[in-house]
Amino acid sequence: MQASSPFPFTATGALGPSNPSGYVVLDGLTLIETAGSTATVILTDTTGANVGVFALSANSGLGNGLLPRIRVKGQVTATVTGTVKGVAYFA
Repeated sequence: MQASSPFPFTATGALGPSNPSGYVVLDGLTLIETAGSTATVILTDTTGANVGVFALSANSGLGNGLLPRIRVKGQVTATVTGTVKGVAYFA
């Protein structure tokens, strides 16, 4: 996979580029739970529709390549509960 623009995140907020009248391409995702607890990451588009929902157990992780080139309306927003280190990749 040749993901180009990495966008690190640890908290709830907008990720990566914004295209209010079109789409952005989410090219990959890496998530790691870092506090020995559990965590949830919910990715949504501008309309609030879910793009991905991920639940992580203590000290677990999900590697890059989970979301192969998904077109997302407007911008991706992450809602994070727990302690997570994440990187979203955008084409």
